[in-house]
Amino acid sequence: MTTLHESSLSHFFAEVPGCEASPHDMRRALGTTFRKAAGYTTGDVGLILDHGKREDMDGEDITAEFYAFSTVGKKAWAIMREWCDFIDAATAEQNAEENI
Repeated sequence: MTTLHESSLSHFFAEVPGCEASPHDMRRALGTTFRKAAGYTTGDVGLILDHGKREDMDGEDITAEFYAFSTVGKKAWAIMREWCDFIDAATAEQNAEENI
């Protein structure tokens, strides 16, 4: 069960002026460009990209892991915060280049 309709992000991206990216493009960027720039392993970004496929880890269920802020959940949140900072910096750089 999910609380977000599967096309919600696609619709959001389509409405952003000048945006040609899709949610999957963002996943690819997280898993490649950001991972390499930040020095993370594929396992590190897998905490975010693969969590829907993961099975019970160390006796903890996914709900406890992501909503009770377990050790793995804390690491995933730290990676996501860094990913957001990375996107903000890239956006600011592009806007500066385009004199926006």
